[in-house]
Amino acid sequence: MGWVVKGLGLLAVAVVSGFVWWFFANDSPDDSPSTSSQGPGVQKPASEFTYTPLREPVTDSNCADHAYGKIKQFLVGTPCSQLMRSLYSLQDSGKQVLVSVVVVRMPDVETATSLKALTDEDKTGNVYDLAREGTVKVPGGPEWVAHGGYSSGHSGRDVVIVEADYYGAKKGDQRDEARLDRISKDAVRLGPEVAR
Repeated sequence: MGWVVKGLGLLAVAVVSGFVWWFFANDSPDDSPSTSSQGPGVQKPASEFTYTPLREPVTDSNCADHAYGKIKQFLVGTPCSQLMRSLYSLQDSGKQVLVSVVVVRMPDVETATSLKALTDEDKTGNVYDLAREGTVKVPGGPEWVAHGGYSSGHSGRDVVIVEADYYGAKKGDQRDEARLDRISKDAVRLGPEVAR
């Protein structure tokens, strides 16, 4: 008889535990933000910035053909495995910003580390963004995103290079470079999405 009572007690504990788990697992407060209100193509913000892709990423196997300066020389001598590029747009304090996200996949971690170090140096060149090459037309876009903000990231064999500038901006224009660098730094997180 004692084992029956113990068994019923364990069963009761299991039922109550299951109910408590179900209650908390399915609890969604009414005031929580809904992701369904975001339109298609708009990235859910994980920060203060919301990026809208202007097109699907463009992939190529020859990075040197799309680079300039010392970066081109490096990629001629050490060819990449794959190049993936995309463009995003965002609104920031009433200004429209064009953001270029480039992912260069190198053959190994060592060459990726070397490429990132070279891109972080001044006046070493870079990989052209899609707008500069004319692959994507951006009406009213900046003269060249390379005149604005910059940041880079590195994960395994992938080097993420981000540049951002205000729509309509020309080379000599005044701009909030610190803000553009901040946007660029944040946009490095888009690298895995571009590299899909």
